[in-house]
Amino acid sequence: MCYAKVKEVSHAEAVKIIHAVLQSRHLNLHDLANMIQYTFFSKGLLELESFFKNDDITSETSGWIRHKNTVRENLVRRKIGEALGIDHELLLGERKFENREELCRFVFNPYLVRIPSNTIPSQITIFGFVGFKRAFVVGSYPELLNRPVDEQLEFIKDIAIADTKERESVIFFGKKLGYAYYYDYEKPAIPISLHGELMKGMEIGYGGDLSCSVTASAKVIAETGHFRIPRLVPKEANSEI
Repeated sequence: MCYAKVKEVSHAEAVKIIHAVLQSRHLNLHDLANMIQYTFFSKGLLELESFFKNDDITSETSGWIRHKNTVRENLVRRKIGEALGIDHELLLGERKFENREELCRFVFNPYLVRIPSNTIPSQITIFGFVGFKRAFVVGSYPELLNRPVDEQLEFIKDIAIADTKERESVIFFGKKLGYAYYYDYEKPAIPISLHGELMKGMEIGYGGDLSCSVTASAKVIAETGHFRIPRLVPKEANSEI
């Protein structure tokens, strides 16, 4: 099961929704703790009491503490929602998807990627910290979604020209040769020149699926995730390189 955030549901809103369901079923916290089936009932009850007492668990000033508390609160919300049968999206603002393919299709926005001259980074460890997105992705453009391709390409032309003026190379991967524009989740990327023009005699190919991570003492401390480096391929060469 995969999830995508589609709206924000504040702590106060979540508590209001849960209270309404508890009242409609004449349930109290002890009943709820039993329904969740905590391994240690008393500890579970304390967790529920803490959840309902907190007016806004995400109001901490420290970013790390805020993130940690948000994760903890969402776990409690999820337990409560599953026990009471409350709609997941209503309670957490997350839409459920049966598989990653459905999730990727839902969250897709058109985006522009730099095409490098090399496929192997000059400094692989540092690239592990920088990541694929920061090195390769110029930007994503949700405002272009579902617009005619000609309109999208006109918009992207200015973006490509500006990026070409800003940098001549792809960090760690050598000289920049052009761009791959992903305009539709179902369609292949469009090759764009450094001057923002459609490269009619070329298509986008790939060397395969890649991933990169940095470890220390057998512990992952940075991870770029999975990605593919786009290449410019003459149209008559249909096989990927």
